[in-house]
Amino acid sequence: MVYYLEIKETPESKSLLEHLRTLKYVKVTSQESKIRKYHFTDEEMALPGVNATEAELENWLTKPDKDKGTEAEKVRKRLMTKLNKKFS
Repeated sequence: MVYYLEIKETPESKSLLEHLRTLKYVKVTSQESKIRKYHFTDEEMALPGVNATEAELENWLTKPDKDKGTEAEKVRKRLMTKLNKKFS
């Protein structure tokens, strides 16, 4: 069985953490070490198998786009003119 404990950072908890680190079968890790600071690109998020955390996903969804983009109506007109030239 594996147990996860949440210990708040206080002066009293320092002695408890030191004692836990001396025990043989206890592994002490801090939450800060598990938080990834990587920012995924659009291409990486499109690949299968990307295991992004909720915070990384939220960061990716809220960041502004790099490119200016084009309005859908302009793209539609451009495609229609290309298709008309090709199949006329």
